[in-house]
Amino acid sequence: MGNEKLQDDQGAERIRILEDTVSQLEQKLRESKLAVSDMSNTLSLYTGILEHNLAGVYVINNDRFSYVDQSFADIFGYATPGEVVGKSGFIELVTPEYRDLVVEHDQKCSIGEIKAFRYECMGSRKDGSRVVVEVLGSSTLIKGKHSVNGFVLDATDYKRVSTLAFFNSITGLPNRALFADRLKQAIILGRRNNGNFALMFIHLDGLKKVNDGLGQMACDHVLRESAQRLMKLLRNSDTVARVGGDEFAAILTGAAGHNISAQMAISISESLEVPIYFSGHTIGVSASIGISLFPQDGGEIDILIRSSDTAMREAQKGGKCAYLFAS
Repeated sequence: MGNEKLQDDQGAERIRILEDTVSQLEQKLRESKLAVSDMSNTLSLYTGILEHNLAGVYVINNDRFSYVDQSFADIFGYATPGEVVGKSGFIELVTPEYRDLVVEHDQKCSIGEIKAFRYECMGSRKDGSRVVVEVLGSSTLIKGKHSVNGFVLDATDYKRVSTLAFFNSITGLPNRALFADRLKQAIILGRRNNGNFALMFIHLDGLKKVNDGLGQMACDHVLRESAQRLMKLLRNSDTVARVGGDEFAAILTGAAGHNISAQMAISISESLEVPIYFSGHTIGVSASIGISLFPQDGGEIDILIRSSDTAMREAQKGGKCAYLFAS
């Protein structure tokens, strides 16, 4: 009897241990299911974020797209990601003049020279239209082969925002904000190289009469035509901007001393005085120009601008096609 009781007790203990083990396994199973569910929800969340992101996501394996998301397809004008998967990387999605750039980055990634890159290029959409894109990526080594993954941004909107922020919408010239930055850079370079430059403020005399007599469209036409004439006179290294309703400003870089600045002022006056035609009307305007020289008339932005502006307003008092130096 004693042996039988001992065996029963041992059997009951084994059953209890077994039940505890089963209970623990069931608990772990429930926890695993919850973890899988949480991971699935998180994955769905991240996938949703990526799928609805303005940036397009891509993965390149064996020199071909192995994955792109819907945003990527949308940027290049494809209906579904499946139309892009399998293509030979970006070389099939850019215009011919940018293919060398793509090949260069692909080669550097393949030999491990670079691990991350960023460049801007012109993309070719499915319908043949063009889109400015910014490509960001990183290269990783997987089983001895390079895999590239990253993002693509449609830069068209960014370009438009930049244009609105720094360029005048009527003339296409730099606005006051961009002009101030260019003037700051000219001062920095002038100090560094012991150089000089001229700053001109140009007032279109008679523009208000054009606006009052013929309206805003005629006024805008005069502004655009005047801007074109100024750009033709100045060099690529110079800057001309529209800084006010009827005012332009110009930075003449290089050795722009008194004589050169005076010659340019005369050329500007003569060019702007040539009649402008609009809808059967002959429009005449003239220029009053104030000039300050760096570093003679000041070494700071505010001083140079104030000097040129004051000289310009004094020139207006002198009559038609007048220019004055600040000094």
